Amino acid sequence: MDDLSRITYEDIAATPLGQALGDMDGNAVASRLVRRVMSPGEALFRQGDAGDRLYVVLRGRLCALIVSEGGAPQRLGEIGPGELVGETALLLGAPRSAGVEAVEPTVLGALDVSAWRELRAEFPALEAAVARAADWRERTSEARRFRPDAAWVSAWLGRTELLAGAETAALEALERELMWESFPGGEVLVRQGDAGECMWFVVRGRLRVSTRQADGVAHAVGEIGAGECVGEMARLQRTLGARPTQLAERTVALLAAGPGVPLAAFAEVLSAELSRMARTALLDGTAETRQTVASGGSAPEVVVLVCDATQTSWTTRCLRQADDLVVVARADGDVRPGPLEQEALAAAGRREAGCHLVLLQSPGRAPRGTKAWLAARPGVHHHHVRPGRVADHARLARLLSGRAIGLALSGGGARGFAHIGVLRALHEAGVPVDVIAGTSMGAMIAAVYALGHAPDVILDRCRAWTRERPWGDYTLPLASIVRGRRVRRALVNLLGDAQIEDLWLPYACITSNLTRATADAHTEGPLVHLVLASNSVPGLAPPVYHLGDVHVDGGVMDNLPVGVLRKMGAGRVIAVDVGTELRVTAPTELDECPSGWALLWDRLRRRPWRAPPVFVSLTRAFTLASDERAQAAGRDADLTLRPPLDRYASSDFKHIDSIAEIGFRHASEHVAEWTAGRQ
Repeated sequence: MDDLSRITYEDIAATPLGQALGDMDGNAVASRLVRRVMSPGEALFRQGDAGDRLYVVLRGRLCALIVSEGGAPQRLGEIGPGELVGETALLLGAPRSAGVEAVEPTVLGALDVSAWRELRAEFPALEAAVARAADWRERTSEARRFRPDAAWVSAWLGRTELLAGAETAALEALERELMWESFPGGEVLVRQGDAGECMWFVVRGRLRVSTRQADGVAHAVGEIGAGECVGEMARLQRTLGARPTQLAERTVALLAAGPGVPLAAFAEVLSAELSRMARTALLDGTAETRQTVASGGSAPEVVVLVCDATQTSWTTRCLRQADDLVVVARADGDVRPGPLEQEALAAAGRREAGCHLVLLQSPGRAPRGTKAWLAARPGVHHHHVRPGRVADHARLARLLSGRAIGLALSGGGARGFAHIGVLRALHEAGVPVDVIAGTSMGAMIAAVYALGHAPDVILDRCRAWTRERPWGDYTLPLASIVRGRRVRRALVNLLGDAQIEDLWLPYACITSNLTRATADAHTEGPLVHLVLASNSVPGLAPPVYHLGDVHVDGGVMDNLPVGVLRKMGAGRVIAVDVGTELRVTAPTELDECPSGWALLWDRLRRRPWRAPPVFVSLTRAFTLASDERAQAAGRDADLTLRPPLDRYASSDFKHIDSIAEIGFRHASEHVAEWTAGRQ
């Protein structure tokens, strides 16, 4: 029977008809629809009737029946909410090709032929819109022919990985909303970049998943089989709300490297830290714990997926969706990757996803043996995390979300002690340092900090370093002025026997490779050896040999490694430049440099130096070539600090405390302004 209560556009918006209307006035169409309520078993129309109306199923379910000559009615399939009924006969002016009756209490919207003609005159594009909806119906008709009964479908949904454990009522409600489609081999279901309008369950057959990469070629990355789901992540984003266009979605998949890894607890802490910076959703493979930690119902900017411990369909979906794969391992566990991890890393590499290794460290013990982990996983970014230490999880969260803060420390001899003051100012201002890189003296200060020492401890240790007079072991000047053994010994006392990959922070040490004419950023290898190379001033100290190449002070090629930090994942970079404003002057009354004997006599009589010391001349000479590059790097940084150190030369090691204090005061003022401007 007809019910004259009003139908609105909202009632049909999600149907194929509503979606096909496009820019047309949806309310004008909906207002012409007449509500009809049907009881179970009631016929809507019979085979051979005139096609004088089309219907939209608003609620309930219909059954299509066809009767062949001399035969009993044959059930073709069911028609559910949102689907059109009778549109083909109306468009063609043909009789009904099948009969339709209600399976359960059903509500429809009916549009008779006169209303149809009025709308077609008012909206000429309406006929094409209904034709598109009819085309969709034709595509789904074959699927409806093999659609099982509702009870079987509900039970089948409950056995899928996505919905295992869901309540029966929820499964039955979902079954009533399903629309069935059939796709021939080779047809495209959805293209990369399409809007997340739908999610699909594969009932029969297989789908191939491919991504189009920078080379423009589609690369197959996996397959989806019966019982699996596709499109659920995009649909999640759409369900939770629209995302501002300037924010990029990031999906992170967490995978345990082996047994005994507390992956669930790790995921909870990491997601909590991510949620401080971006709207974050945490999902695992169980229906009960599939909860979002995003606030305000808005779309998540970061989705964290927790993989199962085995190769389940949920794990496959997680790995297929991930922009970043994070393998979590116990540092004291087996360094060899298992089959699941190997497959996950290989798939991530093919898709050009970020690959990260998190090593869970024991409290109170410095990392050791990282080299073996990295050798088994070439190209991964590694992170040392102490369970229970929130700062470590927060650093990882910033790196994964693109919000990490990097600190670039330049060379400059003794003037580099200003870096210690800058570190103190950052610490007191609450500005974290997530990634650190340094050149020459900056490499040494950065290394002590990456070992996990606080700024006051760094100052104490550097005082002890200067008391060893590291540049005082002079030798026959054939290769260099000093032998370099004393500075190596002083560095061992300062840094120990650590490897760079064992440092708590991601760290890079810059050297100038004379063999290859390149600036090399070392993120792995023997710490003391490479810091020594970064401090080997050409002519003053002997060059350092490493892996068959000859290395000298990094300031020759790159005295302010801002670009290195960008490549290491720093979203914002603070640069400290103590080298480009180093000035070398001469007395105006002299036309030539005094002889060595004259300078020695000046020194014995405690007269002012009439020539720059050799250390100052050499350090300034080799940094001249990289000054322009350092200036450009400073412009690329988000904050560049140049402490006023005009009074101090690169050889003034005895003034460590005064230089560090200047760095602290200068940084305190500018960091405060910078942090205030970011709020």
